[in-house]
Amino acid sequence: MNLNKRGYIKTVEAFIAIIIILIVVFFLIPERPKQEPSTPHIVESAQNFILNELTLNDSARECIVSNPLCENSITFTHIIDSNIPPGYEHSVKICDTTNCVVSTPSDKDVYVDDMIIASTLKKQNPKIVRLWIWNLE
Repeated sequence: MNLNKRGYIKTVEAFIAIIIILIVVFFLIPERPKQEPSTPHIVESAQNFILNELTLNDSARECIVSNPLCENSITFTHIIDSNIPPGYEHSVKICDTTNCVVSTPSDKDVYVDDMIIASTLKKQNPKIVRLWIWNLE
């Protein structure tokens, strides 16, 4: 009978030791910060503003939907060029499908954002305006 009590005590001791080890592991070892690539705030703000401005500006919107050469129009380029943050370069393209790419530098972080723009509910001719921004340095 004495041996059974010793077995229970050893089991409880082992269980307590495991709990102590887990507490040490979870609380004393520092957590590694997750490194998720994030868009700089200035770039994200510029992308949001530019794409919203293209959406809300009726002449730019009409140009995007109806003119295949809209990327070169004065209204379109002025909205984009005047709102790109200093120290950054950009490229923009109006696409009919999601498979649209442009040449960007391979040695820099490139931040891309896009928006779908359609004319009206009756006549839908959706276009994707995709904006790439990267740092000059």
